Amino acid sequence: MKSKLNITEFRNRLKENTKIGRAELQLSLGIFSIFCLSSKSFYGNFDDSSFRLTENYNFTSGLYLLKGKYQNINNKVKLNYTIEPMSKIGMIWLKYFPFVAIIGFNSFFFFNFKNAPNDIYKKDK
Repeated sequence: MKSKLNITEFRNRLKENTKIGRAELQLSLGIFSIFCLSSKSFYGNFDDSSFRLTENYNFTSGLYLLKGKYQNINNKVKLNYTIEPMSKIGMIWLKYFPFVAIIGFNSFFFFNFKNAPNDIYKKDK
């Protein structure tokens, strides 16, 4: 695809609209993400000739990865990109992590407070 933008305009738009991080490892914080909302449209990284981006969701993680290369030809940007689904490990992680986290969190409290006293005493004055 050829763009009407020149290379500096394209890089500036990437900088303005991308939150830097590894697109494959983007994890959302669910309901806690309302405290750190991001106005950037994409999440990923880029350099002088390539990019790896996903959508920057606040409550869920992106399901697709936009990978590509760009170059300057006749003062215009030429883009070569593909849209791919996330890796199978990433998809499995997104599906089953909440269940594993809930079970692990509850197990931690169950086994650590198993010997806690069951009775509460009130001291009389």
